[in-house]
Parts: sequence; structure tokens; C-alpha cells
Amino acid sequence: MGLEKEALEFLRDQAIAAHTAVIKPPAEPQHIYFTREADGALTQRKAEVAPRSYFASSLRDLAELYGVLTEAAKRRITDGADLPSSIAFIGNDFVQIVLDEQGTRRERLSFKLTVTRAFTALRRLATGPEAMDQNALIELLRIELHGCVDRATIQLLRSLKNTASTSGESTITASTRALSRSVVVEASAGGDEVPDEIVANTPIYEQFAHGDGCKRHPIRCGLVMNVETFEFTMIPLAGELEQAYLTEEQRIAEELRFLVEKNNCTVVCGLP
Repeated sequence: MGLEKEALEFLRDQAIAAHTAVIKPPAEPQHIYFTREADGALTQRKAEVAPRSYFASSLRDLAELYGVLTEAAKRRITDGADLPSSIAFIGNDFVQIVLDEQGTRRERLSFKLTVTRAFTALRRLATGPEAMDQNALIELLRIELHGCVDRATIQLLRSLKNTASTSGESTITASTRALSRSVVVEASAGGDEVPDEIVANTPIYEQFAHGDGCKRHPIRCGLVMNVETFEFTMIPLAGELEQAYLTEEQRIAEELRFLVEKNNCTVVCGLP
């Protein structure tokens, strides 16, 4: 009988050891939990706090927050060790600093970049031909691309007049296309020709689109006019949007390098 009792106790202990219970009392802080050991006793344990994520509303605020956290990290170092390295990534409409990149705890500081309405409009135009009548073209230039196109160009396009003619003659330039009937397009301002290209000096991100810090990029767009239907198509030239985007990322990287140059932070264009 004694051997049977010992065997049962052994099997019980093995079952408890193989299935240690984890208990999370509701009254304890989130990082406190208990485990039931093989002998039935409860052991209090503490989970490591999850890596924090911080969000800033401007590039300068991001750099200032990074400086505060870096100074706090310096005060915690008591054995003369080097400050953990950090990497700032700029890409995909985000600026993000990863603290202690080589460690196991990677807290993040982020700054969300908001694309301007003007750059969004140019992206839409680049996806495919979008035929517009004269009024729609003027609305695009005056409203969606507000402040990006010079007034003289807008005034010229507004002054165009369309009159059908059966004279059998028409003039076709790089920005006009005749299909079946002759159409005479006149510009009331001294007979100027319809421009082949329109330059839109466009800010890419809202955070850098206003005041003295406004950063604009000249984006060349081809303008094509169908002289039969008097419709216009405006398309950014190949590579213009991509080049402007890369230039802006590099500009932000240079500005951030200047703001965090005193701390151990590497700034790159890319994604974490």
C-alpha cells in the first residue's frame, strides 16, 4: 500500500511540474503575475515593461525628446559604458528613431509626416491621363495646386477661347492635338501659345509647407490639349515626383542630423 501511495504522489508532482499554472490577480499591476510551482506554492514574478513608443508633432520636438531621453540614459550609466547607439530612419512618410538599436529593448520615437493636398493631386494625375475641360483645369491650378503655379500661367489658360472653324487649317504644337476637324484656339493675351509644360513648385509635407520654413520642389508637368474637344491633360513628367520625394527625404535627414549631432544617433533614409 505504501508503494502505491508513493507512486501516486510522484505522478501528482510530475503533473504539477509539467503544467505550471500562471495566475494574474486582477488587483495587481499589469506587469505582476504569479506562477504555481511544483510544490503548490505561489511565486511572484515581474514582467519587463513593454518598449515605449513616443510621438512628436514636429521634427524639432522629436529631436528635443530624443535629447531628453538620451540625457536620462546617460545618468543611468554608472560603469563607464558607452551610450547605446540609436538610428533614425526617414521613409514612407515617417521619421522614426529607434533607441538602443543593438539591444533587446528598442523603444521608438516617431514623427508622422502628412503629405500635402498639392502633392497628392500630382500623384493622382501621374496615375493616368485625366481629361479636364478649361474650368476644371483652372480649378485644379487655383485650388488643389494653390500657390504652386504662377499667376501668369493661370491667367493665360483662363483667357483661352475656343472657336470651331472650317477653314481647313490648324496649328498643332507639342501641347495640342487635332483629331478630325479644325479648331482655332486663341489666347486673348497677345496671342501667346499654350505652354507645353507647367511647373508646379510644390511642398511635399504639410509640416514644411508654411511660413519661412516652407520647402518647395519644382515639379515639371506636361500639358496636352485636345483641340477638338478643348480638353486638357496634365501629367507630371517621368521621374519628377520620385526625384522631389527623394530630395525632400534627404533634406529632412540633413536637418535631423544637425539637430541630433551631439548625441550618438545615425540618420539614414530608409525603413526600420
